[in-house]
Amino acid sequence: MNIILAVDGSAHAQAALDLLKSLPLPIQSTITIIAVADAQNPRQHDTQVQVLEKACEQLKSPNIEVKSTLLHGHPAHEIVKFADANKPDLIMMGAKGLRATFGILLGGVAQQVVEHANWPVLVTRAPHHGLNRILLVLDGSPCSQNALAYLVQFPIPVEAQIILMHVLPPSATEQEIMTATWAAGAEGIMIRPTFREELELAQKEEEARCETLLAQALVKCKEKYLNVSSVVKRGDAATEILKYHFEYPVDLIVAGSRGLSAISGWLMGSVSRKIVHYSSCSVLIVKGEHCKA
Repeated sequence: MNIILAVDGSAHAQAALDLLKSLPLPIQSTITIIAVADAQNPRQHDTQVQVLEKACEQLKSPNIEVKSTLLHGHPAHEIVKFADANKPDLIMMGAKGLRATFGILLGGVAQQVVEHANWPVLVTRAPHHGLNRILLVLDGSPCSQNALAYLVQFPIPVEAQIILMHVLPPSATEQEIMTATWAAGAEGIMIRPTFREELELAQKEEEARCETLLAQALVKCKEKYLNVSSVVKRGDAATEILKYHFEYPVDLIVAGSRGLSAISGWLMGSVSRKIVHYSSCSVLIVKGEHCKA
């Protein structure tokens, strides 16, 4: 497994390092530790050299190749460029902090790497307590199927609890039903007395697709993991995912980077971004077409 670990000396970067140390990596895996310094700031250069040396010492292992590189320039740009040149299976980095007002992940380096990297990115929140409960969010899109395939191959202890989650679209309100049933058209009031029945049929079809999706995912996950379950919610996807993870704390949320469409899917610009911003745990965003399980 080829992993890039970005460090900067922060507590969240240390959490990423601790998480990486805890993973049962395949023999002969390679870890490249990188730090980014300002080329015009010699003092920062020396500090990041020390950060790299400390990280290398902590990750030293007889079965893992550990190397380090100091880059210079804008951190997010250099991390993304380095990743594209080295084609990693995973980029790991820490979240630098929280905005005091909104309680969300700082936009800075972590968010920019998640947005622009062409490879799976694991953003780690401090402190690290292990990967005991993992929430995989699925929407049926190819990208979420890549996230499922990636998780099955990811080096996590087989006894970890895996929760598969699917969020159905919000139910229509009574006002929306009435508006659709008695719609004003060019020729006056048009009556659609069967709209409620059409809506109920559509919801049953959604639920049937959801049941099939989760059943197939359960079979796939149970090939590796011992403790796998599923949960279904209905409503706004990001809201329901975050609400669930606050009510039933998990150590890691896994999601694809984008989904079916701007309306019904999971876009990096909406659901995935909100998960990265607002979650209190680590988040793994699997990039669809570049995912390497």
